[in-house]
Amino acid sequence: MRKIFTVLILSLFTSSLSFGQTYSATDSVIVTSTNTSITGWGRGFEFIPNVDIYVSHIGKRSLDSIGTFVWKIWETTTQNLVYTQTSMVTSSGNYVYEATDSIVKLSAGKNYILTLYSDQSGYYYGSSTQINANLTYVQMVYCNSCFATMPFPTLTLSNMHYGTPDFLFSKCAPVDTSVSISGNTLTANNSSATWYQWIDCDNNNAAITGETGQSFTPSTNGNYAVVVTENNCSDTSACFNMTPVGISTNTANNELVLYPNPTKGQLTIEIEKNNVVAYSISSIDGKTIMEGNISKKATKLKIDLSNESEGIYLLKIIKENSFEVYKIHKQ
Repeated sequence: MRKIFTVLILSLFTSSLSFGQTYSATDSVIVTSTNTSITGWGRGFEFIPNVDIYVSHIGKRSLDSIGTFVWKIWETTTQNLVYTQTSMVTSSGNYVYEATDSIVKLSAGKNYILTLYSDQSGYYYGSSTQINANLTYVQMVYCNSCFATMPFPTLTLSNMHYGTPDFLFSKCAPVDTSVSISGNTLTANNSSATWYQWIDCDNNNAAITGETGQSFTPSTNGNYAVVVTENNCSDTSACFNMTPVGISTNTANNELVLYPNPTKGQLTIEIEKNNVVAYSISSIDGKTIMEGNISKKATKLKIDLSNESEGIYLLKIIKENSFEVYKIHKQ
């Protein structure tokens, strides 16, 4: 499902999305004249990116809150279709942006046309060449009675914006911020990054002094993430819950026996004392997989992890006055 949001402040739209600062292609241009006499229209503008740009959202300011709207991005010279998307929401008066199905790269120096097609009869228009500083405005491009086929538009006007389609873009390519976990160590999967900074999610994302390597092994329990910088663009990973303190890797000196570990799914817990009252199993990111109570008469507990993914899981054994956490390796 695509994310949908509305811009209520009609000015330059910026947001901290997943791949750097974003800009509105038209700086959310406002034109106020309306036309309600043409049905099934296509309206848009031709432009040239001054730098490589990466489109993450596509939007419109529509006069009607009903009807069907379809965006198309064309390459002007070849008339090839670069991207198309049907709007999932209708709203009038304000710019509404919807996430694209994937990041769309538009190359510097090439001519493109963004066209909004609609089966309705109303749209905004006006005299304007407003465009973001990272783009060059060329002309207004349109077609009439063309919604059924949505062809490449060939009619043009100078110094105008009709239909008010728009898109949001970044000058940064998406940065890979995925993280792998092995034992108590977090590792950023992006090996081509130029800088890593591990941060403490529990301390307002404060930078952890000296932790600027690709891998990080926390010394205290908490939630941690990494800021990855590549090609002068930075992005932050999700936060990962790590509990390196208080986790037993074996049960040799404890009051239960846990086997087999690593396991392919079936896990047996033999309880040697009757002060165990409950248990829970969670993934390494803190999501509870299963939990339950344990009878004081129980001496053995069987757990089935067959349907869970491979990786590290944490078994919490809750006693009457304390608890212990054990690391389970699911193969």
